[in-house]
Amino acid sequence: VGGIMTELTTRVIEASFQFVAELTLSGHHGAASVHVNLTASEARRSETPRFFQQCLATYAVNPAAITIEITEQEVTRIEGDLLGNLQLLESMGFGLAIDDFGTGYSSLSHLLDLRATELKIDKRFISSMSGGGNDRAVVQAIINLGKAMGLTVTAEGVETLEQLDFL
Repeated sequence: VGGIMTELTTRVIEASFQFVAELTLSGHHGAASVHVNLTASEARRSETPRFFQQCLATYAVNPAAITIEITEQEVTRIEGDLLGNLQLLESMGFGLAIDDFGTGYSSLSHLLDLRATELKIDKRFISSMSGGGNDRAVVQAIINLGKAMGLTVTAEGVETLEQLDFL
């Protein structure tokens, strides 16, 4: 509404690079990673890959330490510039996570087009799987899909030992 989304996103991206650089310099290589959420409109902008490239040059971080997240709902609008930019960012070495996986209406072919590196299971499935049944089956299917494709799978909203044990 205020027209500051691009400026805010730019600041968050740069702060993320700076954070990873500081962690790396202080010897915390294993913990030096961060996820950055992008909307489809921000990821579609032609300046976005260039800005990520500039941040790489400025902060000299390993691009694999930065994972770009885009929600599955946003993935349903993947085409043209958005797809090209995400593929370009992936080719630079950045990770790509599909957030809230299982809640959108995307085709599984988007996983192949995007060359995602991570699936993030939406917390709705995690919080409701204690009753067993279909929610557990969906979670297990996403885990199996991710493993079969060599992707990292992250579950959001794990709050109980039962959930953790199942996962």
